[in-house]
Amino acid sequence: MKIMQKLIMSVVVFGIMGSAYAANYSLIQDTGTSAKTIGLANIEGFSEVASSIFENPASLYRSKKGSISFFTTSVMGEMNFNNVAISTRLPIGTVAFGYYEAVNLNQMSTALDVNNEVNPVSYFDYKQSLMKIAYQYSMNSKWHFGAALTRYQSHFDTFLASGMDGEVGLNYVDGPYSISAQLKNILASKIVSNEGTSETLPRQILLGGSYKVVDEVNVLGQVKSTQGKMLYSMATDYAPQYAPQFHLRMGYKQALTTSSEAPIKGSLSLGVGLEANGVHFDYAFEKSEYIANDNKHYMSFDVDF
Repeated sequence: MKIMQKLIMSVVVFGIMGSAYAANYSLIQDTGTSAKTIGLANIEGFSEVASSIFENPASLYRSKKGSISFFTTSVMGEMNFNNVAISTRLPIGTVAFGYYEAVNLNQMSTALDVNNEVNPVSYFDYKQSLMKIAYQYSMNSKWHFGAALTRYQSHFDTFLASGMDGEVGLNYVDGPYSISAQLKNILASKIVSNEGTSETLPRQILLGGSYKVVDEVNVLGQVKSTQGKMLYSMATDYAPQYAPQFHLRMGYKQALTTSSEAPIKGSLSLGVGLEANGVHFDYAFEKSEYIANDNKHYMSFDVDF
């Protein structure tokens, strides 16, 4: 049974790598950057903590003097997604650092034996990661600018690939309205491997908006352009007046698939959040298409200081 699970995961990993290098490099941050953001249908640019570095760097203006963020989830019980970010406010703006990884250990390399049966030959680790540095500057109380530089890397068995690119973002805030605009992977750089192959980082354009309808309710929406497709998301965040530190979230998002027949799929997400004395805990839930493990759970933890 254990060997069968590893065989299945080997197929999944190579499927991921196949989709990653067939046309465009897959971005692990598209899985989600925090439980709060996932609960809000992956609408980016409205976070208030250091994890903003993985979204719109301009939104780092919302973070406190210092902020640390942690995020983790496991897909199919095998692939682990983790990130950590730290930001600090300086007289000249806000600076942030972030690290994000997707890790799957002890993957199986197989081959057919003389009886034409599949047998394990060796084991290897799969790891895809990114390191990020960002700077945010507020031009005034309404306009906020951010820029970031990202180094991408993928490593499995003897394969190693890496590359770099940048992004810019803007936040505009006016009363109950907030607008987020981002351009990711500006140069559409190449990820170059040690085998001489190269693939393109997909350029992404995101435009999102947030509107506080009443004190308790915030509605959000986003349009995302990536790989020639337009993806739409919408969400709501409810914080009751009698307990404003508690949040209930619900969202609907569209995402790309590897299917040519149905390249876009929609899904619902739910989330809860709790804030107290500069500590934030968030949880989000999504349904998965993987029948053997059809629930996806996400958790993130943030501290302001």
